[in-house]
Amino acid sequence: MTTSLDTRIHDGVPDALAQELATWRSAAGFEALAAPWTRLAAHANAGRIDVHTVEARRSGSVVAIGFVHVVRKLAIGDYTGGVIEGFTRRARRVGWTPLAFDVGYLEIPFANRPGVLVAPGVDDETRAEAWRAIVLAADRGLRVDALCVKGSTRDPIGASALAKSELAYLPFAETWLLELPSAGTDGPPSSEAWLASLSSTRRRHVRVSKRTFLDAGGTFETIEDPASIAEHLSVLFDRTLARARARGDLPLPMSADARLYRSLHAELGAAASVRVSRVEGEIVGFTLELRSHDTLFMRFVGLDYTRSESSGAYFASYADMIERAASEGRRYVDLGTGTGEVKQRVGARRIDTHYRVAFRRWLAPARPLLTRMLASRFGEATKSAPDVTGA
Repeated sequence: MTTSLDTRIHDGVPDALAQELATWRSAAGFEALAAPWTRLAAHANAGRIDVHTVEARRSGSVVAIGFVHVVRKLAIGDYTGGVIEGFTRRARRVGWTPLAFDVGYLEIPFANRPGVLVAPGVDDETRAEAWRAIVLAADRGLRVDALCVKGSTRDPIGASALAKSELAYLPFAETWLLELPSAGTDGPPSSEAWLASLSSTRRRHVRVSKRTFLDAGGTFETIEDPASIAEHLSVLFDRTLARARARGDLPLPMSADARLYRSLHAELGAAASVRVSRVEGEIVGFTLELRSHDTLFMRFVGLDYTRSESSGAYFASYADMIERAASEGRRYVDLGTGTGEVKQRVGARRIDTHYRVAFRRWLAPARPLLTRMLASRFGEATKSAPDVTGA
């Protein structure tokens, strides 16, 4: 890959680039959230990950910005399946983590979205070149054993640029995006129009779920600063992760524990909040929500499975989120990864994602074997991914 763009890699997220991104807009885009959200992930994983920002410029103007988080000493066996995964588990019992390498992810952390963000108004040819330039800069400039580049069908130009590279292909979990219809021509998003767009069976399911939750003594509450309940949220999220692992899903490569919730408000302010569901006053579930100019994003889900399922809190939370997005005038609801059968019921559409991987340094000679093992394991895991996002 060659490029005429000027690129530069920064440690951390420079304020100037964060301010630049805050002005960028695209439909259902993550641009305005990318810098503070990446900083939050780094803060919650201090000592575990390093964050780098790659900028691409032409004639002094920023064309694209890329985010890379490097996970230090990631155990590859956790993601290969088979003999290597079994060996890794046994070794951990005696306090040793074998086959641990530094892995870089060119993507938005915990969002299952590509890490290359392109400036508004950029033509398709320059967009493709920006992708090539940022991937090339990260591959050459960062000391990592593997570089994983997230691609998505929502950005076919970026995906095409990656496909033309020599990077290994790995499937990954899909994301679900709902576009809210308008009540009339060119009108604002409408929850009534959304409900009317569903089949009669799905409309009935929405209404029954809401009624079941209310009859169980259920209520919803938005908490702007969840620091005071951070430990409780962490426990609920751990239960979601434990159930996912029991089903054979891939582990998160870094932590989303109480540290993240304690720092959420400080890093993102009004752009983030936690929506808790209560039954008779007790928290039985939550979603971490982010807001951009036109989108409400569901990021993490944590559940007390016994009480949330019996009360209908889980599905009722989807209707609650969609109705609030419409009331805030937001056109899109990003419902995150996995549980597609639930998200299809509310009208969301599937967006496929994948990785392109450069195996480097110690891992380069093992590329054919690792590609086969990882592709098989990722393919199995993405069939039943939970309500948690990728790296």
